[in-house]
Order: sequence, then structure tokens, then C-alpha cells
Amino acid sequence: MQYKLIRSNRKTIAIIIRDKQIIVRAPQWTSIKTINRFVLEKSDWIEEKLDKEFVPGVDHTTRSILLFSENRPLIVNKGPLFSVKVYDKVMVTTPNLNSLDYKIENALKEELYDVIDPMVTKYAKLLNIKKPPFIIRRYKRIYGRCNHKGELGFNLYLFHQDMRFIEYVVLHECAHILEFNHSRKFYDLIKQFMPDYKDVMKLAK
Repeated sequence: MQYKLIRSNRKTIAIIIRDKQIIVRAPQWTSIKTINRFVLEKSDWIEEKLDKEFVPGVDHTTRSILLFSENRPLIVNKGPLFSVKVYDKVMVTTPNLNSLDYKIENALKEELYDVIDPMVTKYAKLLNIKKPPFIIRRYKRIYGRCNHKGELGFNLYLFHQDMRFIEYVVLHECAHILEFNHSRKFYDLIKQFMPDYKDVMKLAK
């Protein structure tokens, strides 16, 4: 359960629900472990309060989501089944707010797959290699990876990035199938297909 933490000189932990956002106020010295445990203990109460703010049939545009380098309004409606539709806005229908951010991210995984898959096909052909299998998952510190078997992995949170940067990451990982290092030869290979790759790398957010 995600929340905004505000530390102050208060003596106790308090939870405030405002505009469907969970705000936790805690003493300066309270550990994150203690705060997380407190939030978990109050989870039923939190979800009850969130649902009360959730009016059926009314759009709740209180925030936006960064999708392929564009800030798009995130509109949430209450409905019987969970769904995400992407236009110039991101339209979400959900029966409740439980783990909503996590569910939205998983739905956007399909959007990212539709972007990455043709890029992998493109660079496999240009590099004259068999199209490698790939997965999309949450990584903490990397945008992509290539293992010794030639299997690729891409960070789910690439859906925030510019299309050109995503393409660079795909080329980078595909090139590792031929050059499993970061040598000059490797970057010469990158430059062959993306001469401005150094500028593209700066697009990362």
C-alpha cells in the first residue's frame, strides 16, 4: 500500500485520507518498519475511507501518469471489472482501489510489450541474429539485461521513457548477444545502427 510520509515533531502516527491519497504523519524518530506495520494494521480502515471517496460514475482526475515521456491524465471510474484503456488519457475502471497502482502498472506492461516486440524483431534482423525471447518485469537498478543464453529482460518502468530511449535499450540488449561486454567494439556496433546513441541516452528520466 503506497502512501505519502510526512515527518514532524508530533508524538504519534496518524493517517489522513485526502483526494484518494494516503498521507501518513509520523514522529521524526519512528522507523519505516514501525510505520509500515501501523499502516498495515489500519489497512481495512484505509480502504473503507478510500471507497467512500469513490463515487460511482464520476471521473476522478486527481493525478497524471508519465507514459512514453508524456504526462497523461489518469481517470479512474468505479465499475464491476478492472480494465485500463490508453488514449490521450489513461482510463481506468476498477471495483475498488486495492493495490490500484500495481494493477495499472501490470496493465501497462501490455502497452510496453507492444512497443518493445517490434523493436526486438527489427534489431534481430539488422544484427542478423535469431529473434531472442524476452520478458518484462520490475528491476530496481537496470533498464534491461541479456544473459549468457541470449534471453533478454526489460524493466517494466520503461513505459515512463521516451520511445527513442526505449529503442536504445532494446538495441543495447540485442547487441549483447553478439558482444557480451561494454567494449569499444560493442559501442561501435551500437553506433552503426544508432549514430546519435549518446544523445538518446540523455533522454532517460
